[in-house]
Amino acid sequence: MQNIQKPSVLYIHGYESSPIASKTTIISDLGYSVIAPKIHYKEGINTFKRLKNLANYFDVKWLIGSSLGGYTAFWLSQELNIPTILFNPSLPFSKIDPGLAPKSIEIKNFQQHIFLGMQDDVVNPITTKEWLKQKHLIDKVNIIEHPSNGHQIPLDVFHQTISSFI
Repeated sequence: MQNIQKPSVLYIHGYESSPIASKTTIISDLGYSVIAPKIHYKEGINTFKRLKNLANYFDVKWLIGSSLGGYTAFWLSQELNIPTILFNPSLPFSKIDPGLAPKSIEIKNFQQHIFLGMQDDVVNPITTKEWLKQKHLIDKVNIIEHPSNGHQIPLDVFHQTISSFI
């Protein structure tokens, strides 16, 4: 019997969150091996480097991130040229980045699927769209606007969004 290894996905949770088993199970059920480290953003010295090493070691095919994890996944994807699915990424907050992403990364990867909950009161989706316009990305990435969703992503919406792309 041949040992066929599943492709890997790196799931990056948000600030003051954790890798939620139900979300990693959804990704796994779609046929992927899931790498979902617990990230301590407040203490996260070398977090970006650690995630980059994980992505390289496991030959990650997709990055999935939420909120601050979406921000981190976006910049990691620029460095590694890996497609992403980002849920309410905190992209506009790059000026207050606690050192997660190197400031010298060039934006050249447009393989981004960005889910915006239009009722998000944590990461304003309009501000995110403005950031994308300022960076000349608004027409280069795939934006999914969910009119009734807020910052938290219900599991059925998470599943539907993920399964649309990977």
